[in-house]
Amino acid sequence: ECNELMGFCFFNNVAVAAHAALQQSGVERVLIFDWDVHHGNGTQQIFEADDRVLFISLHRRDGTFYPIGCGFAREVGKDRGTGYTVNVPWASKGMGDADYLAALELILDPIISQFDPQIVLVSAGFDAAEGDFLGKCLVSPAGFAAMTQRLQRYAGGKMVLVLEGGYVPSIVGECSCAVMQVLLGDYPLALNPLTAYTLHKTTRATLAKVDEVQRQHWPALADRGPFAERFQLYAASLQLQALSISRSGSLQVQPGEVSEATTGQTKRSARIANKAAAAALTASTVLSATRRPLCTAARSNAAGIAAHEQQQQQ
Repeated sequence: ECNELMGFCFFNNVAVAAHAALQQSGVERVLIFDWDVHHGNGTQQIFEADDRVLFISLHRRDGTFYPIGCGFAREVGKDRGTGYTVNVPWASKGMGDADYLAALELILDPIISQFDPQIVLVSAGFDAAEGDFLGKCLVSPAGFAAMTQRLQRYAGGKMVLVLEGGYVPSIVGECSCAVMQVLLGDYPLALNPLTAYTLHKTTRATLAKVDEVQRQHWPALADRGPFAERFQLYAASLQLQALSISRSGSLQVQPGEVSEATTGQTKRSARIANKAAAAALTASTVLSATRRPLCTAARSNAAGIAAHEQQQQQ
């Protein structure tokens, strides 16, 4: 497949960039982070035996969604590259900001930290964006911006975003502007509290499977403890965030304030809720980012594209 034209792709720009980077003196570890809604099958095959490249792909893997027959959690690479392929195969359409950020927090961040990349390349397809008629997912421009901000933690901020999928030009423009804002040092757009704290019903099972597979290869992930408990803590922190925002627009629950009486749960559940309050405070920089306006030029361009689409429809 890596020698064929597939989908809408002629050349794999990110794979070319990774090879070029590895030819530079001192560059030994490259992260390819693929958030395009389709599995990066070509990229995976190119690097599946290469332990210098950590390939991570978050994509739909339900039914006959393209490309079929690949991108499952069990695919981890081969030979020297075993463990350096990480697939997060969403089991449904409709995945949104909360699901992608949960994957980062619970699974991907520990793996990336242990790998310690020297450069980050993002296959930045925006076909997982809300409103894309092919992807049929719900990631917002703010969600892509939040992921970009998370990835800036690595490689000293050395990061390249390469535009890939996305089939509604106005949406691609808005998402591109949102991530460029972050790259230029601005604050990311604020996540929508109505969606940023609600996980899809399939997310837990998907991430549990990825954790089960990848903890065999990444001690940093295994050291985090049982997935079920970590997921429960994280889900509780999202609920607390949503509750605090609905009441006052800012986080009010402090560590230690959640008691058995207020939760109506067992003592162990109360302890989990207390820990979750602390986790919510830590996560607040990502989940409650300050809104800044889109850059004027990009906003004008996106509006122009939208007007052109409307004119074409008429």
